[in-house]
Amino acid sequence: MNLATATLAEGVSDLWRSPRRYPLEAIFRPRNVAVIGATERPGSVGRTLLWNLMSTPFGGTVFPINPKRGSVLGIKAYPSIQAVPDPVDLAVLVIPAATVPAAIAECAAAGVKGAIVISAGFREVGPTGLALEQEILARAGQMRIVGPNCLGVMNPGLGLNATFASTIAGRAASVFCPRAGPCAPPFWIGACRKTSGSAPLSPWGRWWT
Repeated sequence: MNLATATLAEGVSDLWRSPRRYPLEAIFRPRNVAVIGATERPGSVGRTLLWNLMSTPFGGTVFPINPKRGSVLGIKAYPSIQAVPDPVDLAVLVIPAATVPAAIAECAAAGVKGAIVISAGFREVGPTGLALEQEILARAGQMRIVGPNCLGVMNPGLGLNATFASTIAGRAASVFCPRAGPCAPPFWIGACRKTSGSAPLSPWGRWWT
């Protein structure tokens, strides 16, 4: 590791240790996470993502959001983000694209600080999807957003796995940012074998506000 890399790594480490809350900390170091679209359906993204958050504890609370269930994978579920009793740092959305703008507006109204849009069906499908993206941005308020159509976010140093990947990465030495969800898994395998460092990893879609 050269001097420049060491200095950068030290700066990142100092950032995470600071008592001050930074804008992106709600995404990379959330105190709690709401999964909008959490489900028990085998093989679904909503189930895999919720299970990942449960099985690699990050030190915070997980709130499944599902209006049709009282619990998901043994955790109390809530019908909407507004029904969650605590302020939410991060919401992860795994719901149909057409329902995302309204969900983002509800998150903004509830004071959610950051959101990850896992859902696909936006710009990549044509003008209708592009219009949905623009509506999301218009309704996001001050929220920071990663997505859409992405794998999610990991912070191996914290134990945060807000993705639908099959395993959490090792303590990777660099931030890893493939462009979109479907492109990420083949490259993610290499990141999962790393064992040094502690930087967060963020595969995003087309924008990050």
